[in-house]
Amino acid sequence: MKDLLSKVSFKAVILGALVNIIGTNVWGFILISYVISTHGLAGLPVSELTHQLTNAINDDLLLKSLNWIMGGLFSILGGFIASQIAKKYILLNAGLSSFICVALVGYGAISAIGSSAFFWSILAVPLNILLALIGGFIYKKTKRS
Repeated sequence: MKDLLSKVSFKAVILGALVNIIGTNVWGFILISYVISTHGLAGLPVSELTHQLTNAINDDLLLKSLNWIMGGLFSILGGFIASQIAKKYILLNAGLSSFICVALVGYGAISAIGSSAFFWSILAVPLNILLALIGGFIYKKTKRS
């Protein structure tokens, strides 16, 4: 266990995770702002707004797909950044950079038990790790060239 921890660059993992989380949240703010302005949701009470936003995004295939794509791109970028900073044990550090997203999605999955969002939450856990690893593979590939 001690040997494994010596391979982890905590700086790389934390910075990669922050890129993933901050980028995804900035995107989410942009998406929410767009949906509020185009669906006339301004002025609704917060409890109603949350429900209407969720429905508007989930009912629109383009918005839902774009949301998944952008979240995925930030997961890849987080893995790439973690790999670039770590320079050693690239894939280990890339994969670990998804830990905050995995924890948040895991928490979301627990609160979504019994709803249709549960399936998507469970799917997002391995997908987030895989996408962060892809970021590591991309860094590895560019490093060789």
